[in-house]
Amino acid sequence: MSVSFILDRGKYFSSENPFLRTKSLSCLPPFGMNENELSWHELVSKKEEFLHILRILNHYYEMRGETKSKQFGFRRLLADSDPNSVQIFFAKIGPFEYQVACRILPNEETETWIHVDGIAEERERLRQIGNTEHPVFSLVCLGDLFSISVPTLLSI
Repeated sequence: MSVSFILDRGKYFSSENPFLRTKSLSCLPPFGMNENELSWHELVSKKEEFLHILRILNHYYEMRGETKSKQFGFRRLLADSDPNSVQIFFAKIGPFEYQVACRILPNEETETWIHVDGIAEERERLRQIGNTEHPVFSLVCLGDLFSISVPTLLSI
């Protein structure tokens, strides 16, 4: 299993995209934290929504020319997989940050990465200024999927 992080000099990847904000790592577990210490949840329904999010992110990375990594190949294969042939796990590691672990069956190849939920973060910002009519509230985000996932005793 490989673990990868989207980092840029101690911060999460940032871009012009308002949903991909720069986040300080100070609110996250220390690098190299034992993954067994995380509280994992499995997404057992609405896997199609997760794969849709992944396809959108993959398209973004393709536009940026970031397609040469082994992880990107895995994520492309995962996004094109039958939802019934994948396992999706999340561990919440910050207010809008999740460690994601996915497995494609039957070969059980697994990859993990950090996902910053920019949609949920933007919802929170808009709620604080009293705007609850924005279209961002109609989008499915990782936080929505985490809220319906079920705790698992599996060790990732």
